[in-house]
Amino acid sequence: MYIYVIQTKYFKPFKTLIPSFRVLNVRISPDGTNVILFAWNKLSIWDVKTGMEIAILKLQANSCDDVQFLPDGKIMSFASVFQLWDAKSGIELKRIKLDIGSFSNRVSIDGDRIICCEWDDTVRIMDINSGQEIKNMYIPSCTKYIRFSPDGQYIVAPLYDSTIEIWDWILGEKVKVLKGHLRCVRKAIFSPDGQLIASYSEDRTIRVWDVMSETQIKKFEVLHSEVSRLYFLFDGKTLASLSQDGTIQIWDIRLGVEIQNFKRRDSINGMDIAQNANIIVTHSYSQSVQLWEPL
Repeated sequence: MYIYVIQTKYFKPFKTLIPSFRVLNVRISPDGTNVILFAWNKLSIWDVKTGMEIAILKLQANSCDDVQFLPDGKIMSFASVFQLWDAKSGIELKRIKLDIGSFSNRVSIDGDRIICCEWDDTVRIMDINSGQEIKNMYIPSCTKYIRFSPDGQYIVAPLYDSTIEIWDWILGEKVKVLKGHLRCVRKAIFSPDGQLIASYSEDRTIRVWDVMSETQIKKFEVLHSEVSRLYFLFDGKTLASLSQDGTIQIWDIRLGVEIQNFKRRDSINGMDIAQNANIIVTHSYSQSVQLWEPL
């Protein structure tokens, strides 16, 4: 038995993938049809329907820092060289050499820009097609987990000083500040419609904010270990979090309660969510990858 439900069941396991290598991280396409499994020097694409590996991607660099599905289903891998791939065939479409030494990278929802966070608190917006820098900003005390808004106009930056800043990156101006956390904010993400922000802090709370009014509308106490992943589900009314002890929690924002709590015997250490399909993919230390779907 894989799951242990505390309250109402929401997700159940429906498929297991067994790769031949130890998975360090996992990503799932927005429509839930493909999964990428990756180690430092290997990327493989799997078909969710068949549960079979369909392609192995050849990396230009010796290692891969991260990988992300773009909105059109293509794949972007991040290393010293950024590579763009076709997810169905595994064919490399483009290779981009960016003059950056970033700690964290993220592609905008429209797939046109990359946000790159440097160690010195410099935030750079790069054009994917040209490889050129289009904006350079300095955000002091940012924790490097910076994300675009769904419309691509704003970025949200969690800070070490316990606040969250929203910037209009086109103007290069800070437009809003969210205050309420008591310690360093580790993660902050926009809801699918851009009206809410969810955040996690070292004060062991997940908080939900109304962007327009800059007010906190919900607070969830995290009783497990530190949260390592935080996501909105497609409906924008539900959150999913993964703690470092391998526990996944599903939170109902409207009710302000946890509606499911589950884990695997061999400990989940990574996850991702298909935003348009509400499918969760997790990987564990036992080298297996589990797919979960709503009931």
